[in-house]
Amino acid sequence: MTLEAGTKLGHYEVVSSLGAGGMGEVYRARDTKLGREVAVKLLLEEVSTDPERLARFEREARLLASLNHNNIATLHGFEKDGDTSFLVMELVEGETLADRIKRGAIPVDEALPLFLQIAEGLEAAHEKGVIHRDLKPANIKVTDDGKVKVLDFGLAKAFSGDESDVNLSNSPTLSMQATQKGVILGTAAYMSPEQTRGRDIDKRTDVWAFGCVLYEMLSGRPAFPGSDVTDILAAVIRGEPEWMGLPPQLHERLREVLERCLEKDVRDRYRDIGDVRVDIQKVLADPGGVLAQPAPAIVQTVPQKKLPWVAAIALVAALVGVGAWMFKPGDPRPVRRWVYELPEGTNFVNGLYSTLSIARDGSRFAFATTDGLYVRTMNELDARPLPRTEDSGSPFFSPDSQAVGFWRNAQIETIPITGGSPSRVGQTPRPWGLTWGEDDRILFAAPDGIYSVAASGGSPERIIEPSAGEALDSPQLLPNGRSVLFTVGAPGSWASAQIVVESLDSPGERTVLRGGSDARYIPTGHLVYVVDDALFAVGFDPGTLETTGTAVSLELGLQRAVVSSSANYGISEDGTLIYASAGVTGLRGELVWVDRHGNEDEVGLEPGNYWWTRLSSDGTRLAMSVRDANSGNQDVWTSDLNRNPPTRTNLTNSPDMENVPIYAPGDREIVFASTRVDGQLGFFQIAADGSGQVEHLMQGETVTFLMPYSWADDGATLIFGYTSVDKGANVGTMAMESGEWEPLLETEADELHPAISPDGGWIAYSSDRNGQSEVFVERYPGLGDISQVSTAGGHAPRWSDDGRELFFRRNSDGAVMVALVETGPTFWNEDPEVLIDGGYLDVVNGPGVSWDYDSEKDRFLLLKAAGLGADSTGETGQVRPQITIIENWFEELKRLVPTD
Repeated sequence: MTLEAGTKLGHYEVVSSLGAGGMGEVYRARDTKLGREVAVKLLLEEVSTDPERLARFEREARLLASLNHNNIATLHGFEKDGDTSFLVMELVEGETLADRIKRGAIPVDEALPLFLQIAEGLEAAHEKGVIHRDLKPANIKVTDDGKVKVLDFGLAKAFSGDESDVNLSNSPTLSMQATQKGVILGTAAYMSPEQTRGRDIDKRTDVWAFGCVLYEMLSGRPAFPGSDVTDILAAVIRGEPEWMGLPPQLHERLREVLERCLEKDVRDRYRDIGDVRVDIQKVLADPGGVLAQPAPAIVQTVPQKKLPWVAAIALVAALVGVGAWMFKPGDPRPVRRWVYELPEGTNFVNGLYSTLSIARDGSRFAFATTDGLYVRTMNELDARPLPRTEDSGSPFFSPDSQAVGFWRNAQIETIPITGGSPSRVGQTPRPWGLTWGEDDRILFAAPDGIYSVAASGGSPERIIEPSAGEALDSPQLLPNGRSVLFTVGAPGSWASAQIVVESLDSPGERTVLRGGSDARYIPTGHLVYVVDDALFAVGFDPGTLETTGTAVSLELGLQRAVVSSSANYGISEDGTLIYASAGVTGLRGELVWVDRHGNEDEVGLEPGNYWWTRLSSDGTRLAMSVRDANSGNQDVWTSDLNRNPPTRTNLTNSPDMENVPIYAPGDREIVFASTRVDGQLGFFQIAADGSGQVEHLMQGETVTFLMPYSWADDGATLIFGYTSVDKGANVGTMAMESGEWEPLLETEADELHPAISPDGGWIAYSSDRNGQSEVFVERYPGLGDISQVSTAGGHAPRWSDDGRELFFRRNSDGAVMVALVETGPTFWNEDPEVLIDGGYLDVVNGPGVSWDYDSEKDRFLLLKAAGLGADSTGETGQVRPQITIIENWFEELKRLVPTD
């Protein structure tokens, strides 16, 4: 119903229309009794004509009318005129925040006083038990004198009534009339994750919306954008705001306020808006202002040991005094070498890829651990963990040294060094040699070439394509901006790698050095690179792309990554060198048996780099993929575990990469992946005793990794994993008779480690569809009826032989988890429990799986970290992980490798 000017509703006379909302038409009207102008909101017809809902609405309206606060638009009352029901509300002049944001982001100093008022209004309402439920910029007005008024407070609940039947198909203000008339659920871009799922909500849903509005005010764009409701809701549930879109010098406490408001798990979110108000007041009261101030320069002291504070101050003063007269301008700066040991109980993340990086300006370095990323500035004693970076690796810094990039869950992500929620950049299954260029693009090598992607996010673009049988690694854009320096090796092996340059304008590799890898061009005019585990340097002219002089070993022992050619070192532009000098384990370990009570028993095989292990059906034989520590090559090995000691036989012994073997049903054959045909991965089969010829089953011409995992249909179908840059990690099926294959699970998420249940009717797998790797089960082969089994991160599932238990590894610590399950017409599971505590080597979201379950003896095959060699004192055994830092290293480099 539309009302004309002059229409009377009781003693209210309509003046003009103010617009329409999800709850009904709104008009400016004159209260003829009190002589004031008000806002009149007509209820939707479906509410007005439903007696039960109308009575419920009237009860809610009475509660809302009790709210009395300067920052809440007052609800004067609920009125009726014949069959017309309407609300009478305070008329607020001014523009909405939505109108203001259309003109661009609001400066921080202007936005914070407004938000302090919004918080005060919410706090007053929450104290009376009223939740807004539809907070958004369009529901917040700012008067000409700067006073905030929150509109439509609590009306979402008044209109919705019972929220048990929630449907989320409409927006901007979602109103589902098909299943329940007039259900007002909130606007999609500002709805909390629990609200979008139709779950019970409390005042913390207003805290979430508060964070969304604050983000939008400061950045000028929604925290969770999308082209339609589906995209928006998906972003709310799984995405993160573009944190780099905030003002670059945003006060650290204010950034923390935003992050805590926008925690997806309500348990981690602010519990009370009053706490938000207090934190905003502290920002406003900061004498340094509402923007972060640059930190003052501090003289570096002895970094790896804590000193009593008096002694530390005295040492700083002494060093400053000595420096004033000893080192004159123009003199070479002294070279200083020291060792930083990782925090007690902290270990480098399994060194499949690079584990550390130094900022371009030399101010700090980052390293990846089993607990997540740490950042340590050169003028601090301790490293600081970066929250929300669990299960990550391959850290790298932004050009301005203010952000760190990393890789996890087949995604490149970035995070400010001050902390915050990570921002996703782009998808790739395996990035090697990540670098962040001055053009704000990230360069990396993937299994099928070298790619570039905008740091702000997007689809990676392949800029260099490998030749057949080549693997590329460690790309660096040279100073001319058009030539890329990188490493070329064979897939799975860097033993015979070479360093090449290719122009983006005229494709074609030009060899610079043979027999080296992981090269970096540095401002001194040197090319620094790695041979085996040693660092070398040679003069290099980036104009002619020629080396000059003789290459020299720098006599520094580095620890290499297991898969990529990275040697875990970094060089800043101011001349600081860092490298991992101890503690990078990769998957080097000792295989052990562990029973359900955590008791260990040795397997008897020598320690090694066990990339993959899979038992035969009776548990008496073992197929493994073992990586040679010197050549980097991988081969398939088998072991007869009944022998004492067990034997270990090299089954393939090939220069090609031979990987991920599994026993076929009956245990007479082994299927594995190899690059032996045209350098591209394919599936092959060989007799388990090594006799006969190798049979070529399938060639993966359009994918980059192939991993056999499980069997279905009595061995007629192989269930396998495959990855590619554009599709991520997925699951496929191959008919053993024909070799034909087709996708089974191919989604925007990454699915790994598929395992078919013993009854053949269900498939378990790990997927990051909810933001981290979790274990799911659904029907096979038709799919559907999805159940999430893990509750706090999980991967690499294994079924018991009777199908009544599902085992998997927990992401955070590698603990073995167990869930009781039932399969049949439907699937059911109990909540998982810890079966074996963590502490065993594990790879989250990696294709390699170094664990298995022996159902015959009810025990688990796990990989235990072995001794890591000698430390800096010459003592052997378990070495404390450490990073060596050499400051002003360029002075030593120029002395050792002159370029004149």
